[in-house]
Amino acid sequence: MITSMTGFGLSKRNNKDFSIEVHFRSVNSRFFDLNIKLPHIISILEKEIHALSKEKCKRGTIQVYCRLKMKNDKMSIAKLNQEKLDSFYKMLLPINQKLTDTNFNLNLSFDNILSKLTDDDELYQLSPKHKKYILSTFDLALKDLLKSRIVEGKKIEKEIKSNIRKLNKINLKIIRLEDKNKRQHFENYVNRIKLILNDFDF
Repeated sequence: MITSMTGFGLSKRNNKDFSIEVHFRSVNSRFFDLNIKLPHIISILEKEIHALSKEKCKRGTIQVYCRLKMKNDKMSIAKLNQEKLDSFYKMLLPINQKLTDTNFNLNLSFDNILSKLTDDDELYQLSPKHKKYILSTFDLALKDLLKSRIVEGKKIEKEIKSNIRKLNKINLKIIRLEDKNKRQHFENYVNRIKLILNDFDF
């Protein structure tokens, strides 16, 4: 069975926390080449998605796109960086002491302070349940891609077999023409020999 390296896979799923849509698109390539575009919230899964894709596809240039829409903020958890907090405090303390006897004061909003003290890389957390659900969605899209490549492979196989049948018909015509030409050449040679022999008196 022929399997094409050209195909498309799609998986759409929903749960109470988010909806997710995963697209796979592959084209022919001698080697495995994967280009992944993920929302920041699930970017930590890129290595696992890469390994899963390589295991399933082996070869081909593959584009992966994921769209994820949150239904609530349960997955968005801001984390305060304690080291940043301590450093920030140590920086502000002497400034505040110097300004105590003056008419100046520090005018910092709470939101501004928090933006400096949170880790963007740790802003989102994935529970084991969410992680499993998301990876299984990618797996379903990959399976859909593989089915698409099999369907495309069957079309290619059908086209190849059709071309082989056409070539066989052409080959048979050539053989028949060759046999006919051989007989014609043989008859021509016999007639020429007869003409030559008629010129001699035995």
